[in-house]
Amino acid sequence: MLFSGVGGDELFAGYRKYRAHGLAQLYQRLPGVLRREVIEPLVQSLPSLHGMPLSGYVKLMKKMARSASLPPRERFLMDATYLTDEQKAALYEPSLRERINGFDPRAQHLDYFDRVREADFLNQMLYVDTKAFMVSLNLTYNDKMSMASSVEVRVPFLDRELAEWVAWNIPPLLKLQK
Repeated sequence: MLFSGVGGDELFAGYRKYRAHGLAQLYQRLPGVLRREVIEPLVQSLPSLHGMPLSGYVKLMKKMARSASLPPRERFLMDATYLTDEQKAALYEPSLRERINGFDPRAQHLDYFDRVREADFLNQMLYVDTKAFMVSLNLTYNDKMSMASSVEVRVPFLDRELAEWVAWNIPPLLKLQK
């Protein structure tokens, strides 16, 4: 039997996207014209530097320049997607575009935000990730890898009582590493 740390990042704000919220708040203090006319075009024009040590930072800067001026919920959802709506639409066959016309894949995420709208925004992000990201990706990967290796894996961070206690009793500033 093995123990997995799955759920720890969602309980204790371990992903950099949670720190990015604070950076976006600072960025939004800059004058809008400076952000839109100077910083964002400059950052978007940077080469991607694939395979270079700085490529991860350039990718993060581009993502933040694309979304940092948006309201928090929209920014969080945009940062969680790989493709823009325009890029996705370009990939779809016309018949598929027609069938999904009006479908908003973000609707369920927005519903999760609404369920905890009174909470601190960090706790809102953690809740959305726990409900959407962790279930659809993290647990699935963990389960498939353990089954492929014939190993039983336990996920102690996902104990319901522990997760609920951490979510509503530990202050957001203690969860977020700076």
